[in-house]
Amino acid sequence: MATPPVLLARRVMLGATLGLLAASSGLAQPRADTPGPGTEPADGGPIPAPPAEAPPEPARLSPAP
Repeated sequence: MATPPVLLARRVMLGATLGLLAASSGLAQPRADTPGPGTEPADGGPIPAPPAEAPPEPARLSPAP
């Protein structure tokens, strides 16, 4: 059964209202792993990339001697 246009419009407006309330009350915080204001280095250069993880050791097909 299709949603009547009036109910769909009410649902959209409710979602927009709740989104604005969350943003204005500080409930919508940026993710901690994304760079934001204040994360730039002091010299204005690019932000260094985090160290890469070490590659996993290759699997052994035969037992170790």
